[in-house]
Amino acid sequence: MPLAAHIDTLRDAHKTELGGARTEDLLEDARVLVGRELARVEDLLAGAVRDGASPGPEAGDHLLAAGGKRVRPMLALLAAEALGGINETTREVAMVSELIHLATLLHDDVVDDAPERRGRATAGRVYGNAVSVLAGDLLLTTALGRTQALGQPDLLASLITTLRALVDGELIQLRGRRGLVLSRESYEAIVEGKTASLFVWAARAGASSIAVDARDAAKHASYTDALGTFGRHLGLAFQIVDDLIDYVGSETGQSLYADLREVRHVHAVSARGPRRPSPPESSPPAPVTTSVPAQRPKRALRSPPSIASRRGVPSPSSPPSPPAFPRGSRDRHA
Repeated sequence: MPLAAHIDTLRDAHKTELGGARTEDLLEDARVLVGRELARVEDLLAGAVRDGASPGPEAGDHLLAAGGKRVRPMLALLAAEALGGINETTREVAMVSELIHLATLLHDDVVDDAPERRGRATAGRVYGNAVSVLAGDLLLTTALGRTQALGQPDLLASLITTLRALVDGELIQLRGRRGLVLSRESYEAIVEGKTASLFVWAARAGASSIAVDARDAAKHASYTDALGTFGRHLGLAFQIVDDLIDYVGSETGQSLYADLREVRHVHAVSARGPRRPSPPESSPPAPVTTSVPAQRPKRALRSPPSIASRRGVPSPSSPPSPPAFPRGSRDRHA
């Protein structure tokens, strides 16, 4: 299927008036299935966010009050429901998955110097960047503490691994902002790290919250692996659609084409067709181009100021300087 057809399908998937009603129906079915449990998780989340020294809880509560789809905790609840039923441990890991997500949003908005999140001023604009960073740190420590209290060392170890993947993904993305072209490999590493990794943890943690007999341990482990794989694919699709929305438009509380204005070309849009094989060593290197797709967005795009300075390119007469990382726009909206 051509890339344009994929984009049309994804565009329809998030617009109910263009045939995406089935997607909304499926999400609603999931909410009905675990709606009561999701409300209990929301109460746990509110209490966890408000734990800590002021003004950290106020900044976290400001973000929490903006709402969200709660996809990650819903994934954890559904995984447990599929394997036997939701229990207190399930609710805790579901809450932790959203707590981690909120922490990354608080940090992202500082890194990106974002004025708005989910249609309202970011915590950084209301309380200051220092408070926003520390509020995110507070949520991370709360998440780790609540996970440790569950008494399942594997859950805590896997959460620490996930946090490392989240940070690595953000660093790769920050590194990629120095240039106009983002390679397929870099884009995949970014999406795997900053988004899919937490989806994987939520799915596996929800499955692991179910106690099983020793005789069923091997079967349960295979189910957990399968749910983790599902979580990975869901996370990848979620982030790709999220990136595409920046180009096709959506009322999400963020600025349309913000990624383009901030020199962050998303590979989900710029890539066309399968990767071409590398040329033979004897062939001269192909010229680097920065062409754009033939179908441009309807709104005019303004060129970002001082692209050369954003890329940290030193002048011939000046000594090399450390690379300057431009601020981004926004990520992970749910």
